[in-house]
Amino acid sequence: MTNENGIGEKVIMTGLDLSTVEGKMQALKAMSSPTVPNEELRVNSFKMVNVFIHQIELTDEKTGEQQECRRTVLFDDQGRTTAFVSDGIITGIENIVTLFGPPPWEPAIPVRTKQSKTRRGYNVLNLDIVAEEYGK
Repeated sequence: MTNENGIGEKVIMTGLDLSTVEGKMQALKAMSSPTVPNEELRVNSFKMVNVFIHQIELTDEKTGEQQECRRTVLFDDQGRTTAFVSDGIITGIENIVTLFGPPPWEPAIPVRTKQSKTRRGYNVLNLDIVAEEYGK
């Protein structure tokens, strides 16, 4: 897991080896279009082996102001990616790192997303481990 790299301070956390060309190519893939729509993770599990969290700027739809956000890209065991801009997903990744150690993960960790409401009524995405699929 690293945040010191040659591609700027926008990378917050990753298990990719950014000192290699292959790792940089994977990072570039992570920063472009994901290959799996994140909605699929509500129904199907995603066998996560790595993560790439980086800063992006989004325009607030109401105010038009730019705001910095964290974008999380998950990699599965087949090289596919899916992406989220959600603090709930980042919290899930932090919990997984605390319990399973930093990425890359072997065996893959099967995850799904679940939407829930906060006490203030906001919708938040959570990342759940699919325990019955772990190690299979």
